Amino acid sequence: MARHWTGSTVVAGAALVVACEQAAGPAPKGAGPRGGAQTELVQTTTDLIQQLLLRFEAASDGTLTLDDPPPFGNTIHVVDRDNRDAWKIDVSSTGMVTFENDNMTCDPSEVPLPPGAVHLTLTQTQDNQHVRLRSTRYHRTYLRDLTRLEYHTCDEANNGQQLPFILLDIDWDGDNAIDDLIFFEPAYQNAVEGGACGVGSHQDVQTEHKWQFWDALRVDGGTFKACYWAVSSSLVSGGTETIGCGHTFNGWVDAFTIGKDINGSSGQTNNSTVTYDFQKP
Repeated sequence: MARHWTGSTVVAGAALVVACEQAAGPAPKGAGPRGGAQTELVQTTTDLIQQLLLRFEAASDGTLTLDDPPPFGNTIHVVDRDNRDAWKIDVSSTGMVTFENDNMTCDPSEVPLPPGAVHLTLTQTQDNQHVRLRSTRYHRTYLRDLTRLEYHTCDEANNGQQLPFILLDIDWDGDNAIDDLIFFEPAYQNAVEGGACGVGSHQDVQTEHKWQFWDALRVDGGTFKACYWAVSSSLVSGGTETIGCGHTFNGWVDAFTIGKDINGSSGQTNNSTVTYDFQKP
């Protein structure tokens, strides 16, 4: 990520995604807006971001509002269906989300919070296909207030790279409008695929048929180390990004943990850390 997480950087939404999505292509060439090449670049980037926002943005489930803040302390919340505890399922025509215990075939003895997990599948490889769980509970959360953001995955089949990833809707300037999307992808958290950033993140190389832990707020010596990329920075650098599965996806997620510091009325800080335990109804 090229941009720093400043005091006005706000999470406008969060999603756990598996996607075969094709990003918007390059803007057509032609007469640009007045102001020269830099103005044209800014306008092109803005237009592409808006196209991607429309593609990725899922409808809010409305189960929780800002008047329902996360609870203080460490808690485990069971999520076993759509619209439960602010989680909304959003799938395309070839996607499926199920909450399973006894049908689990991906290393069931090592599931983080037994006996179940959420099962994400895509059965075709055409563009614009996705499987997504979106949480509305952390709308208007400052990134600086996040204290934990982590989850476990176990894949049976993917494109050789992509595991379920985190997508955050970002409001850079605090005007309550989504300006950007940032992505935490497990593939880039190691030196082989993540380069210099992956060296710092220093997390597992992806392995199928094994439960793996991913830390999207990895901190070492007080320095933020997790690797993210932003739609805006990738477009400004001269290219577009494609998020693709390449073939059928079949995998599991469990123990999604989100920690948040909440300022009390007397100036004290209280922490809320919720682990979402995906289980069969």
